[in-house]
Amino acid sequence: MFSIIVPVYKVEKYILSCLNSIVVQTYSNIECVIVNDDSPDSSMDIVNSFLAGYSGNVVFKIVEHQQNKGLSAARNSGIKEASGDYIFFLDSDDELLPNAMQEFSNLIERYGDVDFLIGSIEVLGNFTYKPLHSYVYLASNENIVNAYLCGDWFVMACGKLIRRDFFIHNNLWFKVGILHEDELFSFHLAMCASSMISTDKIVYKYIIRNTSITANKNEKNYRDFLWIVSENVKMVESKVLEQERKKFVDYFISLLYGYSLEILKGERIGPMKKRDLIRVVGKILDEVRVVGRINTFKCFLEYCILKAPYVVIFTIAKIRRIIL
Repeated sequence: MFSIIVPVYKVEKYILSCLNSIVVQTYSNIECVIVNDDSPDSSMDIVNSFLAGYSGNVVFKIVEHQQNKGLSAARNSGIKEASGDYIFFLDSDDELLPNAMQEFSNLIERYGDVDFLIGSIEVLGNFTYKPLHSYVYLASNENIVNAYLCGDWFVMACGKLIRRDFFIHNNLWFKVGILHEDELFSFHLAMCASSMISTDKIVYKYIIRNTSITANKNEKNYRDFLWIVSENVKMVESKVLEQERKKFVDYFISLLYGYSLEILKGERIGPMKKRDLIRVVGKILDEVRVVGRINTFKCFLEYCILKAPYVVIFTIAKIRRIIL
C-alpha cells in the first residue's frame, strides 16, 4: 500500500485538482491522508464535498489540527496516521500524473523493496529541475550520497516514495518551525539510505505560483537555510569518517558561495541584514574547515572570496550580476 500525505492550508483554488489527480491513479492500493492544518478558507469544505461524492478504491483519512502548525508538522501528523508500506508527499496545490504510483510499483516489482524511490517532476513556472537519469538503481550509501552531492536528484520531499519503516527507524521527521525543511530532510535521507531507485518518468506536476522566488525571500528564509547548512555540516562531522569527508567540504563551500550571491541580490532585505548574513556564512565556513581540507582550486577560490572583507564579496557579486 502507498500512503499519499496531503497537507491542506489555504488551497481552495487548487485542492480539487490535487484530489482528482489522486483518484485517477492507475494503481489501486492507495490511501490518502489529508491533514487539515487549520485552514481558514473553504479548502476543507471542498475536500468534504468531494469525499461525499467519491466511491472509488482510494481510502481517505482526515487528520485535524486545531491550530496552524506549518507544513513540517502537517507532514509528520500524516506519517503517524499512515498505514501504507510506503509514504509519498503531495503538496495540495500540486498534482500527480495518472500513472505515478503504478510507475513506482513497477520499479519495486523489478528491483525489490528499497529505502526510497524518486520520479521526475514537471515544473510549471519560472524554475527548472535537472532531469533524472533513466531507471538508476543505487545499492550503496556512498553512491546515493555522491548522487545527491552532484545534484543528480532534487531536494524537495515531494516526488519521493519512501519506505515507511525506514523513515521511522532513521528518525527522518520534518523539523518544525523552519523554512526550507526539505533541504534538511533530503540531506538526512541521503546520509541514511542504502538503496534507492530513480526514474526519468514524470510522476509529479510541481506548480510554482509566485513570480519570483528570490524576490519573495525574507530574512527568515536566508537564516533558516544557513542554519540547515550548519546542521548538515555537523551531521557529516559526527557520522562520516575523516578520510571520507573531502567531497562534503567542497560541496558545502560551493553551496555557501552560491547562496551568498543569492543573499546579496535579495530584494527584501537591507544592506545591514545582508552583511549580518554574510557573517553567518563566514562562521559556517569555519565549521566546514574543521570537517576537512579543501580539495579543488575552484572551492579554494570560493572560500577565499567568502572570507575576504565584505566590500570584496559585495563587489564580486555586483560584477557577476552585471555580467550575467
